[in-house]
Amino acid sequence: MVHLAPLGQDDSSILYGWLSDRTYRLDSGGFAFVSPRQHESWFENLQKGSDSALALAVRRTEDEKLVGLVQLVNINRTYRNAELRIRLAPALGGKGYGTQASRLLCEHAFKDLNLHRVYLYVRASNGRAIRCYEKVGFQQEGRLRQHCFVDGEYDDFTVMGLLASELTL
Repeated sequence: MVHLAPLGQDDSSILYGWLSDRTYRLDSGGFAFVSPRQHESWFENLQKGSDSALALAVRRTEDEKLVGLVQLVNINRTYRNAELRIRLAPALGGKGYGTQASRLLCEHAFKDLNLHRVYLYVRASNGRAIRCYEKVGFQQEGRLRQHCFVDGEYDDFTVMGLLASELTL
């Protein structure tokens, strides 16, 4: 269905286009306008990578279309953990891409990067995302009360974690 691949320069404009979708931004925990220049700077830094971050394109296997972006950030090689972040094309939710991409990234984190734990933060009101993460094996570990201000209201963030031994394939 999908596979992970390096980001290409053409992906930048597609990712920027997704930012114009207000719902897409709100699902992430807030809305902020981003200029083309700010986006390009972010994308350039993303492509450079670092010891503490990894970003990969999520591509549909059948046609190589970019359908998302997955990241491991705050990679801590001493404690062997990292934070997962994922963005999918606004119109492509509910097709299983997020579940498969999250699973593939966690498999890479555990088998190739030798990490022990992957964690994430998700809006508590984003039930679809929480169900996606639970299918991969993530467990709810905590709640950050009124952690974000979205569309005029405060919302909680749910903290979820996955240990290498818990990954469901």
